[in-house]
Amino acid sequence: MPNRTNTQADEAAIRKRAQELKRHYNSRDELSRAEADLRQADVKGCIRSAASAVDAALRFYCAEWNVPFPTAPMPFDQKIERILHQAGRPSYRAVDATGLRDLLHLYRARNAIHEGDCFYKDDHLGTDVYCDITHARSFFSAAQTFTYWIDSQA
Repeated sequence: MPNRTNTQADEAAIRKRAQELKRHYNSRDELSRAEADLRQADVKGCIRSAASAVDAALRFYCAEWNVPFPTAPMPFDQKIERILHQAGRPSYRAVDATGLRDLLHLYRARNAIHEGDCFYKDDHLGTDVYCDITHARSFFSAAQTFTYWIDSQA
């Protein structure tokens, strides 16, 4: 067989694919962790894990669709839209504009956790919004909906 292969010849490709599948598993694992944190009213934990779940899902599909993950600084909703556009997938803004805005706020809140607080800048309100359990529920729901939706685009 002229195109026969073996594990030694394909080792790099096998390792790369295993890493990509692990990233997809990590997305589901982080989503489960966010849900557990939500049940325990751990706002910061829920936000941290929900953001990681979305990030892992996006990175997995970037690899699947052969699209680079954006490294330029830009709001997270724009990163999502850029990835989807480059992959020839539908705009998530057109599917769930409120969910996309919640994902933007989720990322802003997650980034603020590094400063010791848990808040996000709401451009519509023009102010910082400090997160409580209600925000965590909305953000978790947005993360869960998005990760399931992006799986449906595979």
